Amino acid sequence: MIKPATAHHLPQIAAIESKIFPDPWSVELFAHKIEDPNTIFYIAEDREGIKGYAILQLIAPEAEVINIAVTPSARQQGIGQALLEALLHEAKIQQIETIHLEVRESNQAAKALYNALGFQEIGLRKHYYNNPREHAILMSCQIKE
Repeated sequence: MIKPATAHHLPQIAAIESKIFPDPWSVELFAHKIEDPNTIFYIAEDREGIKGYAILQLIAPEAEVINIAVTPSARQQGIGQALLEALLHEAKIQQIETIHLEVRESNQAAKALYNALGFQEIGLRKHYYNNPREHAILMSCQIKE
């Protein structure tokens, strides 16, 4: 089930973040995003707990996917797609025209998902990521009426 994140979810979100990313966000940063009125923050949860989360920062008429993650054991089950589709749906409601994101150049699965949902490569940020050092592919998606 996709639903809004709350402070109650923070420990699980932070645990997932620290398992997946070499430079994880802090619990405080996630808490700030949950309370930010210009942020859409969703989780994917089942009986066993949180399987993933996605965060969209609104900067009307644009927005940016600033974080999206799915636990390794829950990948290839459509959770990332469901989270991203929920963000796209909410962006449409909020009258967002364009959504941007950055993705690691080597992250083929994420790039395929983004392409499938209408994102296109628009640029490159050299040496954007650390640990390991890697370029970021810039992508954007036009929200259709």
